[in-house]
Amino acid sequence: MFSRGDTIEGVLREPKPVPEGDSSAGTATYQEFTTERPTFAQDDLLGQLEGSGAVVSATPLTDDRGLLLNLLISLAPMLLLFGFWYWLFKRSRKALGAGNASPHPALTAGHPAGRVIYAAQNPLSAVRCTH
Repeated sequence: MFSRGDTIEGVLREPKPVPEGDSSAGTATYQEFTTERPTFAQDDLLGQLEGSGAVVSATPLTDDRGLLLNLLISLAPMLLLFGFWYWLFKRSRKALGAGNASPHPALTAGHPAGRVIYAAQNPLSAVRCTH
């Protein structure tokens, strides 16, 4: 007998006649069977089967994936979210020009056009006081 979840499959020692009410007529027999056990069943089915000498084997509904795969599955969405957030943050800093001293990187204070732009943006820096 083999069980997976609530499904039970088995092989009888001797062929049995097909129960009445089945569409197959005549003296048909069966030796292999498959049935569903109700989840609310409160009987001691395993004890009864072992008491009658039946060989019982069972497997869990879900197979164990292992520690590494479980860790990867649980951390991957978070890593993707943080990666997207970091990419978005870097992109917005680049678009806003964060980290650049001048809004026009080619025009620095040493360049003649850069001096004009700097003087226009900072009018008090061009005024020199002499006494």
